[in-house]
Amino acid sequence: MKIIETKLVGKTPNQNECEDGLFLGNDYIAVVDGATSIEPFYWSKEKGGLIAMKTIIHALETAKVDFTAYEMICYLENQLKKAYG
Repeated sequence: MKIIETKLVGKTPNQNECEDGLFLGNDYIAVVDGATSIEPFYWSKEKGGLIAMKTIIHALETAKVDFTAYEMICYLENQLKKAYG
């Protein structure tokens, strides 16, 4: 697949606060919506949606190539559970 254009625009001018993400890997491509959070997560200065997006992006980097859809959902859910404790 040849990707010719990507663009990600957050709600604020500070793109570091954007809770959406793009993952463009060799085996998977994903648009990740981290959900809008009002407050930072209790143990972090980052908002929960940003933590979720970063967790999913990292999980996709290490996901097995041969996951079924169900296995991928379970894997991503477990990674989120680990991230949030």
